[in-house]
Amino acid sequence: MDKFYNETQSELETAIGELEVEVDCSIQRIEAVIHLILDCLYEVKEHVLKKGFKNTDEEIRFFKYQNTPFPLHMITRWPR
Repeated sequence: MDKFYNETQSELETAIGELEVEVDCSIQRIEAVIHLILDCLYEVKEHVLKKGFKNTDEEIRFFKYQNTPFPLHMITRWPR
């Protein structure tokens, strides 16, 4: 799960970085980022439903440390 999560987060950060270059309008860029985040969360959800967790510790670590900060980290990285 850690490998899949890290790869997905890395792909999302790359896609967001590309959007920062391509889209000039802040609102359009934010909407695009939110769409990317939702797509990635859907992929993570599908992966969890399909593969599950190796053990209870992995599941707890995922929901406590990885899943919650995933969208928050990406949204809060935008300057205000």
